[in-house]
Amino acid sequence: VSNSMDWDRENKQMVFKIRAHGEREVLPVVYQGFVPDSFVNQSEIIAEGSMNGKNFVAQNLLVRCPNNYLAEKAVGGLFKTLRIEGSLYQ
Repeated sequence: VSNSMDWDRENKQMVFKIRAHGEREVLPVVYQGFVPDSFVNQSEIIAEGSMNGKNFVAQNLLVRCPNNYLAEKAVGGLFKTLRIEGSLYQ
């Protein structure tokens, strides 16, 4: 949610709000730990953790940077072209 990030340097705690695509309801998130440089306003993230009252307490933050990802079809085609076995999506 835009402009909802509040970083407490002393306690190394970030409080922000998230909203699922197409939803109106917001969820407050509390995270304590390393905040990736790529975490900015309106980032697409995955927060791993659990509910504590009305807040979601995140143990991990994963930030998705859409410009750095190849589509799965493109990667699969690249594997086939280069004759590489395996998958990046497991």
